Amino acid sequence: VIDSIEGPVLLGRPALIELRAYEPFSVARTTMEGPSQGFNTLATYLFGGNAREEAMAMTMPVEQSFGGGEQNTMSFVLPRKNSDAPPEPSSQEVQIAEVPARVVAVMAFPGIATAGEVERQRLSLLDSIERDGRYVPVGDGTMGDVPVSVLQYNPPYTIPWRRRNELVMAVQAVDQMGAMETDFVETERTEDKAETSTKVEIEGSKAVEVARAEAQAEVPAKTAANATIAAAVQMSDGESMPPAKGSVGDVTGDVSGDFESFLEDYCEVNPEDPECPPGSTDKK
Repeated sequence: VIDSIEGPVLLGRPALIELRAYEPFSVARTTMEGPSQGFNTLATYLFGGNAREEAMAMTMPVEQSFGGGEQNTMSFVLPRKNSDAPPEPSSQEVQIAEVPARVVAVMAFPGIATAGEVERQRLSLLDSIERDGRYVPVGDGTMGDVPVSVLQYNPPYTIPWRRRNELVMAVQAVDQMGAMETDFVETERTEDKAETSTKVEIEGSKAVEVARAEAQAEVPAKTAANATIAAAVQMSDGESMPPAKGSVGDVTGDVSGDFESFLEDYCEVNPEDPECPPGSTDKK
């Protein structure tokens, strides 16, 4: 028992509703068309109706589950020594299942657990949980059909007013729900930041590659221009310049003639070249 809340008032005092934390456990389960039919099917499995013909101890309580859009079922908790490797049922009507760890609200009530009485107790438990405000029901059902289980501790022949029944409903603390929502939001924010950072890195890398490609494309042209000017300088010093096919900037064709004429033509097309003397592009 980890907590408690006040239940409906009985004989001038509020009933006690316990909050229990259960560890995982294994059950033998069958669909329940009638209480006696479900009980006999499971008892047959426990008393040797299985692949190993192994008899197991009868455990209490017997659990009946209702609501949540599922078919009603009856379950026997398997003995601890058989829970890790239970024998295979001989009947297809019996399934072995593991109930996960959970926190449940438990409200005791006497008498026979008829369908009408179970529904009355369910609504009373829902009302008590809502008034307390610290917990909310969990499960597949809506508030109008929250799944519940009834735990029964007595043999079928026990007189009604001496029977002990417990209504069980899985719940979750409200502050735990808030923490889960906060974790979800923080996870989304972290993923968004990571995605944005990745996009920035990719775009930055692309920009660097483009700039590098442009710089590399400028080098051959600049080198060719400088080489042509150097050759023209050599020609002006009295050396002959062999004709060259190709392009320098937008100047194409044979490059020949005296230095001044060539330099004038080149600098008229490439006035920004630092090798061109000031005023070299002025028309004569």
